[in-house]
Amino acid sequence: MLLRAKDVEVSFGTHLVLRGADLVVNRGECVALIGNNGSGKSTLLKVLAGTLVPNHGEVERNAPAGLLEQNPRLPGSTVGEALAESQTWHQELLDNYQSAVERGDMDAASTYQDRLDDVGWDLNHRVEAIRERLQAPSSDTSVDVLSGGQRRRVALARALLRTPDLLLLDEPTNHLDAEAIEWLQGFLAGYRGAVVLVTHDRYLLEAVADRIVEVEDGLTVSYNGSYADYLVARAERRARLEKAEMSRVATLAREAAWASRSPAA
Repeated sequence: MLLRAKDVEVSFGTHLVLRGADLVVNRGECVALIGNNGSGKSTLLKVLAGTLVPNHGEVERNAPAGLLEQNPRLPGSTVGEALAESQTWHQELLDNYQSAVERGDMDAASTYQDRLDDVGWDLNHRVEAIRERLQAPSSDTSVDVLSGGQRRRVALARALLRTPDLLLLDEPTNHLDAEAIEWLQGFLAGYRGAVVLVTHDRYLLEAVADRIVEVEDGLTVSYNGSYADYLVARAERRARLEKAEMSRVATLAREAAWASRSPAA
């Protein structure tokens, strides 16, 4: 288990956005948060990332998380600097490996080496490849002149380059064309960590989601399977709830009719 959120409540003033949301995310899963606009999906994503502290509830994180927000801020003065900042984890890994070798700690060095063998010893080519795939501006472009869409593409590239164990994405396909979206689908489908995403893109949901979590009335309902599986399961659940409600109303009507006759005690 990478993350568990239990009984999460978030309010802004008198407005209660989440009133008992639960979520468990395991390694290798791709979980999609869906719901109406304003239902609390983005709020829940920020709670999962740790950038928003809930008013009530518990969030247990067993791995670092990376978040793509809808209105991201970019560090540095150029696109290249913003992308390079997302790679500080890799330089730390190289430094830790070198330090372990110098002090003769071969066990630690072997662990760092295995990780570097897995992610790559030089990521410069990967940075450029992802930037180009997402059609982000050139590395020497000033961040001050970026449009909203360009800023989002750079921020998405940064999130993917960080390769966190838990990747949290809020509307990642916004401002992407069909070619970039298709590439993103393949990237997320093969991601080794876990992914939690908020999106209205039904094609992306069907392509990558293993589980759908619906956020409604401040609560969460989990459905296993793809988006198509969710549609079927949701319709069945709604039918059961409606049947139960009709039965409850019929019972209340019978009791009201009985009470109206003023029976003797």
